[in-house]
Amino acid sequence: MHSHPAPEIRVNRDEEHLKLLANYHWLVCIIYFLTLILNVIIPLWIAKPSTPLSHADGTLLLGRLLIQSLYVLFSGMNAWCLKRHKHWLTCCILSVYECSSIVLIHDPMGIILGISAILKLKNDSVKELFYKAKSVQG
Repeated sequence: MHSHPAPEIRVNRDEEHLKLLANYHWLVCIIYFLTLILNVIIPLWIAKPSTPLSHADGTLLLGRLLIQSLYVLFSGMNAWCLKRHKHWLTCCILSVYECSSIVLIHDPMGIILGISAILKLKNDSVKELFYKAKSVQG
């Protein structure tokens, strides 16, 4: 005899999980930002002007700058949306993008956080939270 939790307890638990996911997304956003500074911006800043970068090195640094900047932006956007229960589909898309971090920047945190967010966002009770927040706003 398994009893399911009452709906209000389920909603409170979902809100708590979304808050935790949002906080972890902010943490990952900060880590990605620090990684961006350490791996891309500082090497460009301390590079000697007398030794210009080769075309391949410049392209590699520019690509890394772009990809890591997108991760910082998307992690922050996802955290903001999750915390406010807004833009359910955007949260899903950004979570899928975060799963690609293992391939693009060799970081397992993004895939773990992305999969956790996707698993939580697929619940009907969580979708209802996003819908309620949308109906209150508009």
